[in-house]
Amino acid sequence: MLRTVRSRAPQSRRALPAGADYRLRTALRSLLAFKPSAVEMYANTSNAGLRRRVRTVPAVPFVSLDTPTDAPPAPKWASFTGGDGQYNGLISRPQLLLPLRVLDAIIYQVDIASDTAFTANLETISEGQSRAFNKGGYSTVNRYGRVRAKFPSSAWTGWTVFGVPTAVASGTVPTGLGDLTGDLDDVADSASRFAAIAANADETLVNTAANISGQGALATKANVDLATAEVLNKSADNIAEAASRKWLPTLNRIFATQAQKDAAMDVDGNLLLKNIQNASGVTSAPSTASSTFSTLAEMTKTFTSKGSKVLLIFDGYFIVSGTNPEYELRFVRDSTVIGKVVNLLTGVVSRDFVSFQRVDTGASAASHTWKVEWRYLGTGGTVSAVLTNREIQVVELG
Repeated sequence: MLRTVRSRAPQSRRALPAGADYRLRTALRSLLAFKPSAVEMYANTSNAGLRRRVRTVPAVPFVSLDTPTDAPPAPKWASFTGGDGQYNGLISRPQLLLPLRVLDAIIYQVDIASDTAFTANLETISEGQSRAFNKGGYSTVNRYGRVRAKFPSSAWTGWTVFGVPTAVASGTVPTGLGDLTGDLDDVADSASRFAAIAANADETLVNTAANISGQGALATKANVDLATAEVLNKSADNIAEAASRKWLPTLNRIFATQAQKDAAMDVDGNLLLKNIQNASGVTSAPSTASSTFSTLAEMTKTFTSKGSKVLLIFDGYFIVSGTNPEYELRFVRDSTVIGKVVNLLTGVVSRDFVSFQRVDTGASAASHTWKVEWRYLGTGGTVSAVLTNREIQVVELG
């Protein structure tokens, strides 16, 4: 059904300005793209002053105005900003001769990504009828934005790409140098900033060490000689220790622990020897006429060695008799002769004092027996110890 609009007031029938009927037809014709319902109007033309009916064609159902099937124009960005990990944007409303209820029904889809091809970190952050969006929590560099639109009953428009935000491209406001990348090569030089200095150059400019008041001679030297008087407090106390360099107190320069020092030295610094053993004669005037070595009575000591060198000391009095009297003495460890044999060829009957020492360097860390052996090499006589006047000492050196 057509609807006729008539004016009831006489004064409303006055002539319209020139071209008014043309403008009405033009406005109505723009609605035809969205299939408006039929409209019929009367207006006074400027030249005839008569009422004239203007009718739009073709006539279509009124409901097609609310459900357009053609896509709207591609949307435009009003703004796109980023900062402090946050992105904000606003889409412009299309300029269409449509009711607001139709414009407000337009659906917008907003994507952001970290590359211009929208393939890396692509994310749809807004899809709906709202033209404004806000998205936070980002820290990666550079986010690009794009938007498209459609009516609920139409296809999507093409994408409208904005690019990087107009504020901070990284999406995060730097708060310190740690948030930035690069080095001094990325900062332009000038005559007074970042000027290159040749390696090992002799610099004598203002504010170099040679011209700073109060600096000593060491300030201008490439090397420091500890033998010079310019270096003070030259002691181990002022040099830090390291794994391969230990500045131990005087007490521990030889000994690793206090217990080791106490076992090795007395309070006066005298060396305390280990395994000091001695034996004295008990049997009075023992004698031998045999030419085979045998142990001199009581001249033997047994103990467990630490494997160090052992000092052997013997002294005693002897009487020899017979024709061409001669006898020998020696030290023995277990069955091993230590050092050379002591030979005494007196040629006459005599009374002798004998004393000799040897150092045993072959004792292992085990139990050993050290002894003095003797024998008679003369004819028709003997060799005898004088009473009990004889003694052996065995001292381990370490």
